[in-house]
Amino acid sequence: NTLLTFFYLVIIKYQWTDVHIRRMEGWTHSLIWIVSLACSVIFIPMELYNNPYHGCWISSYPEGCELLKPEVPCERGGDWIFWFSLFTVFPLWPSLMAVSIMMCMVYSEVRKVEAAAAKKPWGYTKSSVIHEESKIEDFRNETSSTQRSTGLDDTINQQQEEEGEGSNSQQVSRSRSRAVARQALLFVLAF
Repeated sequence: NTLLTFFYLVIIKYQWTDVHIRRMEGWTHSLIWIVSLACSVIFIPMELYNNPYHGCWISSYPEGCELLKPEVPCERGGDWIFWFSLFTVFPLWPSLMAVSIMMCMVYSEVRKVEAAAAKKPWGYTKSSVIHEESKIEDFRNETSSTQRSTGLDDTINQQQEEEGEGSNSQQVSRSRSRAVARQALLFVLAF
C-alpha cells in the first residue's frame, strides 16, 4: 500500500511520466518480493509459525503458553513476541503514517490545482475535461482489475454527471476535492 500510494503521489503531484514509473516498477516489485519471501522463510527454522486463532503466523504453541497460561511451557515459539513486534507491529505504524501523509499531499495538490482553475474566468473548459478524461482512461487501461475496485469509476461518473452544461466551476472544483478526500480516507482506513 505504501508503494502504491507513492506512485499516486508522484503521478499526481510531480507529474511523473510512464517512463519514470516503468523505471521504478522493477525496483519496487523486487523490494516487495524480497521482503515478503524473507518474512516467509526466516521463521520456518525458528519454529515460530503456529496457529494464532485465525491462521498461520508468528505465535507460540500451545496457544497462549507465555501470556495466558504461564504455567504451561511453550513447545515452540518461546520468543514470538519479539519477532511479531519486529516484523508486524513496527513496520505497520510507519507505513500507515507514510500513507496518510502522502494521501494528504495528493489531496493538497488536487485542491491547489482546482483553486487555480477556479480563478480562471472560464473555469474548467470542455477541452481540459476531455484531456483529463483521456488521461484517466489511459490510466485505467494500464491498471489491473484489482486496482480498479477502489471506486475510481464511480467517482468519475459522479463528476461527469455534476459537470452539466450550466454548472458552476467552483461547484465542480469542490466536488472533485471532496471525491479525492473521500477516496484517500477510504484508502487509509482500509489499510
